[in-house]
Amino acid sequence: MLDKLPARLGERFIVTIEATRSPYPQGVGVSEGVEVFGERVKRAVIWEYYSLPPELRESERSRLPFGFEVVCRNKQGSLSFYNMTDCQGCQAWWHGGACMIAEDIPGGRRYRCNDIELDEDFDDMVFSVVRASMASPKAPAFPAGRRAFADLSNRSAGRAAERQL
Repeated sequence: MLDKLPARLGERFIVTIEATRSPYPQGVGVSEGVEVFGERVKRAVIWEYYSLPPELRESERSRLPFGFEVVCRNKQGSLSFYNMTDCQGCQAWWHGGACMIAEDIPGGRRYRCNDIELDEDFDDMVFSVVRASMASPKAPAFPAGRRAFADLSNRSAGRAAERQL
């Protein structure tokens, strides 16, 4: 499932992966023309393990909460947000038990997500999206020179970006 939030060209959002309880790595998908970690793409996925330096990803799963900035780079008037699961090296969304509940919070929304398993706990990932003008502290920047997402508009380029991390 996905949720569209109204967004103006150049508007900034703080996305925070607050918690995960899935046996699979979780990520936030963003689409419709965005800028994430200084790179403009049509669609991006930011995985929970991007909260760690690459050398720690084998020994740790993630360090949450993990916040990052997303900038609207389209004139369509919205950005789409959705939950992603990495199941045995395959990126999955909108399959099996994947769904999410959206709740309004000051300046944005919080999403409680299910992964691909057929359960209804809605705790596999919790993330929030808040307009930067309403957010408290600025989201941390990703270390320079590292691509922090997979561009889904070109799957082979996305896999290459994953390898660069």
